[in-house]
Amino acid sequence: MQPRWLIRPLALALGALALSLGDLSAQKQPPPHEQARILLQAFNFDRALPNRDSDGIVIAVLYANDTSEADAMRLAFEELGANGVQGLPVTAIAIWFQNVSALIEEFEAEGVTAVYVPENLAPALSSIQQVTRALGLPSLGSGRELVERGVAMGVFLSDTGAKLIVNQRSMQIENIDLPAQVMAIAEVIR
Repeated sequence: MQPRWLIRPLALALGALALSLGDLSAQKQPPPHEQARILLQAFNFDRALPNRDSDGIVIAVLYANDTSEADAMRLAFEELGANGVQGLPVTAIAIWFQNVSALIEEFEAEGVTAVYVPENLAPALSSIQQVTRALGLPSLGSGRELVERGVAMGVFLSDTGAKLIVNQRSMQIENIDLPAQVMAIAEVIR
């Protein structure tokens, strides 16, 4: 049997390790400003953008329960898009994901031209993709897993920092045309 004075420090150390590991798993996504910066830069190179979005870019930031879930990302897109992308104004709005028909109505009413899907809506991704593909809207996502599952572009944390990741098949379906120079620095899912 171990003395109590030895067990308590060991338990505290293990507890601290568990907390730090929890922090690492929560940090697998770059912060909203970093995601928005990289995604807007990618849109700056999208050769299909002027044909798709002639009046401006309206990014729908989806949320599951409460608009506060979308606030940080929406504000990051608005702030970093203040000077526009390819001469087009950028606005971002929060939209609640309820179901496919409500999403279609909301996207059409708001003039949505791109959709940001947060990681907590991964279980609803196939429904969201029905809408983005039916309406020809580029999909953006938080993290690597969503892009691997079919979102066109996203940002993830690599060993060297935040990095663009693209799903080549989804980009073709959603009419995103990035030049070879951008594709060369992005991680590409084929």
